[in-house]
Amino acid sequence: MVTDSILSITDDFFRLGSQPFPIFLYCAGNGDAVLLEGSVTVSGVMCIEQLQSLGIEPSAVSRLLITHSHGDHVFGAVPLRDTYPELEIMGSARAQEKMADLKLMSMFRDVDDQSTELLKQAGIVESRHVYARDESPLVSVDTVIAEGDRVELGPDDFFEVHFAPGHSDCSLSFYHPSKKLLVISDAAGTPLTACNRWWNLYFDGYAQVLETVDRLSRFDADVLCPGHMSVIQGRDAVQAFWDDARQALAKCHQHIIDSFRTGRTRREIAEAMGLGVYEGYPYTPLKFIQKTCSMLTRRSLEYEEIEY
Repeated sequence: MVTDSILSITDDFFRLGSQPFPIFLYCAGNGDAVLLEGSVTVSGVMCIEQLQSLGIEPSAVSRLLITHSHGDHVFGAVPLRDTYPELEIMGSARAQEKMADLKLMSMFRDVDDQSTELLKQAGIVESRHVYARDESPLVSVDTVIAEGDRVELGPDDFFEVHFAPGHSDCSLSFYHPSKKLLVISDAAGTPLTACNRWWNLYFDGYAQVLETVDRLSRFDADVLCPGHMSVIQGRDAVQAFWDDARQALAKCHQHIIDSFRTGRTRREIAEAMGLGVYEGYPYTPLKFIQKTCSMLTRRSLEYEEIEY
C-alpha cells in the first residue's frame, strides 16, 4: 500500500512525488502549473497521478525546473515529458551538458532502478508506478537558465534563479520573493530525523558548500525545501535549519579529518559514514551512498590540503 500522499504546504504550493524523492508544484496566478525538481522515475509517475487528483489540466503543466543533473533529481522528467509533451525543462548549462553524457546517465539510471525496488520494499510505491521507458537514459534540458535569471509567471509572480555550488557544479536553487519560497535541493544536505543524522552532500567542494549555505541563508524564506524527506515551514524553523546545516557540515568535515589522521583509510571512513546515512535513508543503494561518502572524504582532505 502506498504510504505517501500530496502535502499541501500553502494554498498554491505542494509536495508531490514521494517524501524521499519529492517534486514540488507551484500553481501560478496565471494558471500555469510549475514543477520544481525532476526526482526519480517512479516519483514522476506518482506526480502525474497526483496532478490528476488535484484537477490540474494537462495544458497547464508548463515548466519543470531542474535543480541539478543527478539521476534522483532528473529521471522523473521522463514520464512527465511523455505525459505532457509541451513541458519545458529548464536547467543550468552545466546540467544540460551532464545530462547529455551517456555513460554518466546510464550509471545514474542503474541507481534509479535500484531505488525503485527499495521504494517498493518500503511500501512507498506500487508496481503500477514502474515505468516502461525508452532505452536511452538521456533527458534533455530545453532552456538554459543561470544566476540572475527569472522564471516569469505573471506580475510579481516569478522564481529567481541562483547558482548554488558545493553539492554539484551544476546546482541551482529557486526563490519566489513574494511567496517567500526557497527550493534548495541538496545544496545544504538533508536532515534525517529517523536516525538523528544529517546527510552531508558537498560532492563539489567543502569551501563551495560553506559559501552557498551562507548566501542562501540570507534569503527571507518562510518555506524551505531540501531535496529529500523534509519541508521546513516557518521563519524560526528555517533559521534553525541553517544553523543545523552549518553545525553538521563542520562536524562531518572534522570527523573525516580526525579519522584520517588517526590512521583510518578513506574507504573505511566512507563505508562507516554510508552505513549511518543508509540507516535513516534506505531508499538509495547502500554501495552508492558509500561511494558518495568517499567523495566527501576527498573534498574535506583537499580543503585541508592533506595528501591521500
